[in-house]
Amino acid sequence: MRSAGIPLLLASLAASLLGACAASPAPVRSPRAFDVRRATGRLALPPDEGTREALDDLRTEAKAGDDAARLARALFLVDLFDHARFAGAPASRKLLFEELGGSAAAPGGELATEWAVLQLDGELARAAGGGPAAAAARELLAIDAAAPDADPRRLLAAAKRLAHDATLELRANALLRLYGFCARSLRDAAVAPYPERATVANHCLYALYDSDPAAYFGADPTTRPPDPPWTAYRDGLARLLDELGRTGARLAQVVERLATADRRFFAEVAPGALPVPLDVAALDLPADLTAMPWDHAPLVQLGPDGTSLGGRPVVDDARLRAELAVLVAADPRRRVAVVAAAGTPASRVLRLAEAAHAAGAQVLELGVRQPVELKAPPGDYWAGRTAARLAVLPVALASL
Repeated sequence: MRSAGIPLLLASLAASLLGACAASPAPVRSPRAFDVRRATGRLALPPDEGTREALDDLRTEAKAGDDAARLARALFLVDLFDHARFAGAPASRKLLFEELGGSAAAPGGELATEWAVLQLDGELARAAGGGPAAAAARELLAIDAAAPDADPRRLLAAAKRLAHDATLELRANALLRLYGFCARSLRDAAVAPYPERATVANHCLYALYDSDPAAYFGADPTTRPPDPPWTAYRDGLARLLDELGRTGARLAQVVERLATADRRFFAEVAPGALPVPLDVAALDLPADLTAMPWDHAPLVQLGPDGTSLGGRPVVDDARLRAELAVLVAADPRRRVAVVAAAGTPASRVLRLAEAAHAAGAQVLELGVRQPVELKAPPGDYWAGRTAARLAVLPVALASL
């Protein structure tokens, strides 16, 4: 009896212990704490090893369902995209392509940009609850993906709105797009056919001013406002870079590189390639309300200190004829315009007429000042300014 009772007792105790274990709740595992803000603080431009480690951590947390980590990673990838483009940073381009699943060895250009924009948009779309930051980033990427014939005013509306929002995390990205649009326009203007250079440069109005600049692109020069000088666009770019530097964003470091490139362009290229930045209202020219508007024919200035063509000094007649020949050949109108202050000896104008004729010009346009009454809306370049148009009196050169 005794030996039989011991096994029964042990079995009973075992059953009781197993039952107690089954009834006890499983221990709760506390989730691993992850500080998204701290990880984001390790993201640097240009990227370093700490940046790669932080991106790995954010990717891991995003896969585990952390939407804040997914959004932080996606927004930094947009910064990488902008840093690669505006700073010409190969390390940023390489890391961007690696993170997006592409090949960093792939050629650049429009196709690479379109592919990167598509991938970045997908990353942002997957950031559930991304809020205003994700929406703003997608609006800015839409600018990069726009077709070449897209309406610039509508295209840049989002960038302007976001650039004016001092609280927005992506304000630096918006400022960069406004800067890039104008900077590209000026570079394009410098190599455009001569009569089209002012029109191409005037695309800066879309980025730098808030009014609709459509009137500046009209076909009829008598209804167009006078072209703003390219120096106004140079100053506008500098203002955008100043604002970018004050944002304190990661991308603010590109300011010095862009400013250096601008200083070189405006010192070495713009004076001879962009339309002369005339302040017609301040010129000592005869006034004529009936003259026809100057329509961007090659412009020679006869000043007390010498002769300049397109804003660039010309030291002798042979050089003047050679440079005029290049410009006249590129302009089917075969015209040359001259601006000479009152009191300029007629012999200087006659010598210029001979040089223009030798260069193939058929008409010499004598510049005069034409006051203009503009109803410039708020936000227009001419709002609050006194405007005057350069007009011309054509003289046939056939008799020479």
